[in-house]
Amino acid sequence: MAGLAHGPPAGDEIEVLVPRNVRLHGTAFVVVRRTVRMPAASGWIGLDDAVTFTEHAPPDWSPGCRCRNGCQEPGGHQTRALRNVRALMCEAVQRRKTGLAALRTEVDASWSRRSELARLALADIEAGCRSAPECELRDLVRGSRILPEPLWNRPLPGVPVIVPDACWPGRRLIVEVDSRSFHGFGDAPERTERRRARLAALGWVVLPVSPTRLRADPAGVLAQIEAAHLAGHGALSAVRAAQRAP
Repeated sequence: MAGLAHGPPAGDEIEVLVPRNVRLHGTAFVVVRRTVRMPAASGWIGLDDAVTFTEHAPPDWSPGCRCRNGCQEPGGHQTRALRNVRALMCEAVQRRKTGLAALRTEVDASWSRRSELARLALADIEAGCRSAPECELRDLVRGSRILPEPLWNRPLPGVPVIVPDACWPGRRLIVEVDSRSFHGFGDAPERTERRRARLAALGWVVLPVSPTRLRADPAGVLAQIEAAHLAGHGALSAVRAAQRAP
């Protein structure tokens, strides 16, 4: 996980993978893990690439409740754990630390009971999602009786230089997750504004959704997207009529 911003906090122990037939035992802070699938050796990495920041993801990665008197937030552990796994796997793909084929190989080789969250996250990534909030948006969309599956992070038809988060070309509708990490710093707000102005000029409706609102008011977000999708047929007809006009 070197160089990734998301991940579990560093512990006091160092885990070392060894081939299954090697008879070594851990000592002090070193824990030996035997495996039949040794990863390929990697070269030396710089100090900057070795830093993993953990403040983005809570340290609680267990989907089970450890509270002595019962969990005060049923399902909260599972939700946070899945969010963490999605964030880690999406970032690994986004930063080209690994590819979809390699992730699929690892997940398929793991025990099903221990890889449930990874399998869910991988399905989202294979669909095209590239962040945990996008995966959560996909959960929301898939629960709709109105919305079909959109195109996730695909070049916009007719404007290949623009790659929206979620797109319904038939309704000229785009939904984008406005995370601060991408849209909120430097000149990103200005670039986002120019991009959306260009899309509006081309007849596209862009609905921005923040991760906070997506999690706090999922029903409201879904209702807004569904309404825009239902209204999109009329907008598309108007655009086509304007394009045919002399």
